Parts: sequence; C-alpha cells; structure tokens
Amino acid sequence: MDVEGAFDAILRNRLILQLRKQGWPDFLIRWLAMFLAHRLASVRFEDATAEALELLCGIPQGSPLSPILYLLATAALYMLPGATQRYGYADDTAMLFVGDTLGETTTQANAAIAAMEEWGRREGFAFDVKKTEVIHFANEKRSNLPPIQHQDRTVLPKPALRWLGIWFDARLNFTVHITKWAQKAKSIIYHLRSMSNTIRGISAAAARKAVLAVVMPTLFYGVDVWYPGSERVLKGHLGIIQKTLTAACRMILPSWKTTPKTTLWKEAGIPPAEVLLEQLAMRNANRWARLDVNHPLVHRIMQQEHEIQHATHPDAATTRRTAMKSIRLFRNAALAPAAERPRLIPKRFSSAIWTEDRERRPTKERQAERIREWSQTQTGMVVYSDGSKTEQDTAGFGYVVYRRQQLIAQGCGQIGKGEVFDAEIKGAVEGLRAALARQRPGEGITVCIDNTSVIDCIGATAPPSSQLAFRQFQKTGDAHPGMIRVRWCPGHTGIEGNELADQLAKEGAKMPVGDNLPTVSHCKRQMRRLLPIAFQRWWDTVDRESYHGLQLKAELKKLPELTLQRRQLGYLLAARTHHGDFADYHERFNHEDAVINCPCGRRKSPTHLFYCRKIPRSRRPRLTPEPAAAIRRYLGRSYQTYVKLADFYFEMINKRY
Repeated sequence: MDVEGAFDAILRNRLILQLRKQGWPDFLIRWLAMFLAHRLASVRFEDATAEALELLCGIPQGSPLSPILYLLATAALYMLPGATQRYGYADDTAMLFVGDTLGETTTQANAAIAAMEEWGRREGFAFDVKKTEVIHFANEKRSNLPPIQHQDRTVLPKPALRWLGIWFDARLNFTVHITKWAQKAKSIIYHLRSMSNTIRGISAAAARKAVLAVVMPTLFYGVDVWYPGSERVLKGHLGIIQKTLTAACRMILPSWKTTPKTTLWKEAGIPPAEVLLEQLAMRNANRWARLDVNHPLVHRIMQQEHEIQHATHPDAATTRRTAMKSIRLFRNAALAPAAERPRLIPKRFSSAIWTEDRERRPTKERQAERIREWSQTQTGMVVYSDGSKTEQDTAGFGYVVYRRQQLIAQGCGQIGKGEVFDAEIKGAVEGLRAALARQRPGEGITVCIDNTSVIDCIGATAPPSSQLAFRQFQKTGDAHPGMIRVRWCPGHTGIEGNELADQLAKEGAKMPVGDNLPTVSHCKRQMRRLLPIAFQRWWDTVDRESYHGLQLKAELKKLPELTLQRRQLGYLLAARTHHGDFADYHERFNHEDAVINCPCGRRKSPTHLFYCRKIPRSRRPRLTPEPAAAIRRYLGRSYQTYVKLADFYFEMINKRY
C-alpha cells in the first residue's frame, strides 16, 4: 500500500500532537514547530516568479530532517493490530499475514486494510488504491487465489511482487527476481558491446572494470535474500546467471563466437556462476558476523541458536540440521567462522590524543631522520610498538618503553588469528599501559607506531577490527588529556626502539596461541583468499586441450593481456584457443568460402606465424631449445613476442582490414 502525498500530506499541528503523545522533550517539539511554521513557496517559470505564499501543510522536500519527521508522523500506522508483521519504507507499507487457509489470510488482510483506512481518515492520510498489490505465498493454482478489497476496488493477486528491489513470487523460488535482474544486466552488456568490436573499441581491461563495477552488482542484486547455498541452488538459476556472465565475457574479449565458454571465463578473469555465488554468500556471512549485536539480523540468528539450544527434541543435532535445511538466513550465516563482533558506536570527535596530520606526513626517509633527532632530546617517556605475523597465520606484538634514552620496560604477546594491523594496536595498548604504570607526575608519553593506518584510526572513530583495543587506547587518552601523543616511526630504518620492538613482536608471534577469536581484518583477508583459490581449482578441472603446456593460471588481478589493443588481443586469443582464421577451424565448421592458405602457400594454423616464409628471418623468434616448448612459451607468459609477430604479419603480409 502507498501513502498518497507522503511529505505533502503531513499537517503541522497533527505532527506536533503526535510528537507530544510519543513523549519527545518540549524544547525539541517547540523547535520543530518553529521549523515547520511560516514556510513560503513561490512558482517560477522561465524569467517570471509568482508571489510567495505561506504553506499550510507538508514538510520540506530535500531536508534531511523530513524523512525522520515523516516516520514519526506515521509511526502509529505500524502499531495497528491485524497483521503478523508490518514493514515500511518511505511512503510504501507492506503487511504479512499468516494463516492455515487462504480464506483466513484474506479475511485478515481485508480487516487490516479497513483499519488502515480508518486510521488514515482520523489522522488526515489517504492511500493510493491504484498502487495496492497483493500476493499469496501458497501452492494453490492462480485461478483459486482469492482477491482482496480496498475501498471499492477488487485487487487481484499477482504472480510476483516487488519490495525494495526484490521480486517475490508465490513459491518463493525467486525465478522472477533472477530473470528480471539478469535482463537488466544484459541490457548494460549490450550497450557496452555496441562500443567495440574485435578490431577497435574500448580496451578489454576497461570493459572488465565496467563489468565488475556495474554489471555484476546488477546481476547479483539481492543475492543474500535468494541464494539458498551451493547444495540447494536450482540449476535453472545458475543457467540464467551463467549466460549473463558469458555474455559479459564475450563483450570484454575480441573472440570468435565459437570460442569455448570456459576459455572465455578464464581469459576475462570472470569466475563461473557457482564460484561467484559461493564467494558472495561467504562475504554476506562475514558481513552479518560483523554486525552490531542489536541488529535485527543478529537477533534473528541468535534467536534460532537459542531455540536449538533449548529444543525439546532429545537430539540437538537433528534440530540444527532441520534449521540449516529450512532457514536460508541461518544456513548462510553458518558459513562464517566465529569472530569478534564489533559494536555500532558514534563517531569520535576528540582531541585528547595528539596525532600527526595525515596530509602533512613527510617521506619515510625524512620522518626517520626526524625521529632520530627527536629521540635524542626527548625528556618524557617513549613507547615503541610493533606487530608481526608468522607463516602459520598467527600474529604477535612487542613493545619497549624508554625514558631519557634508557630502556625501562619491554614485553611481547600473542593475539592468535589476526593481522599485523591488529597486533600493532594491541602492542600500543600494552606499551601504553606499561608506561602509565611507571609514569611520573606531569610526565608526557609519546607512542611511536610504524603503521600509519593504526595512527589514523587512533585519532578517529575506532574501526571494526580490534575495536576494543582501539577504544581502550582512546579511553586512556581521554582520561589523560594532552598527556599522550602518537607519532609515526617508519619501520626498518635503523631506529633502535622500533627495531627492538620488531624483534619482540616476532618472538610474540611464535608464542602459544590462546583462545582469542579471529579479528575482523583476519576474517576479511581469509575470505578474499577463497575466490582466487576456488577459481584456480575450477580451472584445474577444465579439459583445455589447446591450453595444454601454456602453463597459464586462472588469475583475477594479474591480467596484463587485457591491456593490449583489441586486435592484438584477438590475435593472441585465436592462437591460444585455436578458434580463429585457421585451416582446421574453417574445415571443421564447413566454411567453404574461407581462404585456408597463407600467401606463402602453407596452411594457416595457430603456429604458422613462427614458420611463415613471408616473414623475414630477422623478425622471427628463435625456437630454442625445442620448437614446441618455445612456441608454448611465446603463446603463454611471453606473449609480447607473438603479438609483435602477429602485428607484422597482419599489417604487412596478410592484411585483412
């Protein structure tokens, strides 16, 4: 249902009355009353402007305060009885009804609509009857689905209904949603494809960036809602997504139409649909694991965990398996490992801790020289801290405390599954604590850290990763305003305190691992590692005869071939895939009018350019120590040699365009 007029329908006095009923402070209500009073508006057309008139209703369009006022004015709407759940976004209202039969839910819906109409007449709101929609989530045939009544209009059930961009169908398999968003993504692909061909146009690297930035977010919109997991996803859904991704790869690459799809995915650096979907599910699970404990999604997940722990069924494992099977949110949330959950905290605006301005930082060498000069004359306490990480993926910290160039304290420790970023702030916190325990009255403390990201986070709002450690450091600084300073001390520049802290951090990283939960940054890095590994694992299983011996890996970032001109990249792809202007290719597809011989008289082939007699010997590369191995090398990572050779051949000998 849609509220007609929305912002323009708000009456000033009714809004003030609602705010008083909701218990807002008098000073705030008086301020809002002044904010909404004596508002003027005038109409302008070209050079003519009408006289300004006072507005008697409505709230300002474009003001950041207006959406909040609208929500407060319509808050009572979502407290009306009758619906199992009510949802609202801007001026749209949705209601959910649950019952044993369609007749029961239809009766509930009609009663709830009548109650909303009555509330609207009482509060001065109207609902747009033409925008009212209804859908039944049931296995009944469409001909048996009952309509609902809104005023004098009969609203027939729809096969699919859109809410916040998600298309819900009657069976909740989301086929309509996937199809519609795939069509939108394809329209973008076709628009980009119209700008290029196999010879000229936008570079493949730029086209790939457009796919990653525009096409894929469109294609996978709402994936956290509809994706049920790798074991339960429908093959038809995978097919729709994969066709769109293949179209994107064909737009990126100047390849022949018959080029195998798996080769296109590898060369374009676009993993197959099942790999991407699983990565997106992992990303969403990690995002849910980092939400504040008061977030509604966290409440839903924790509620399900509570129900499993207190289930009356004697076998808790059976209850968990049932939940994993039937509840999509719970199933996808289980993909993320347990990690420290940060809190949603307000932005920090405090100057109690002095930190260097990031915009005025000098070069590493200049800053190292400044630190050496400064440390020789420093009379207060100086803390050097550092972090380190081992090959076993564990991180540790170390710190040292100096007073007048004399070492007075040192320490190290292990933080478990974390990053150097997390170890750095942990070392700073422990070093600061050790310095405070030995501080003299009025003595300042300077903490020297070699990680600029940690310094920037200390002076701003605590980040999600190691949030507790950052807040401890900031809380200590707030308790000693003006006494604590943080400076950048570049690492590995021969500064004694930093070098000693680095050695202690390496010792700390080798200490026994405790029971600490993984940090947010560690979970994010582990998640980012999964996609390249899964892509390469998929590529290892692909039967790729023409690529045998080229020793090319499935890459997501290192794709230098895509920076070539489109015609050059087309030469290279044709030689690699054997799908191009070659004799065997034309004979295979019965191209009777094709020219299968080179001007030199030999048959065209992917390797013919290395032996063509029309190409001067000085331009042909040496095929040593063994011709087949050398050709594979020139078609693989040493592709620049083949590109130069193909450029000369098609420009001077067998010019086609």
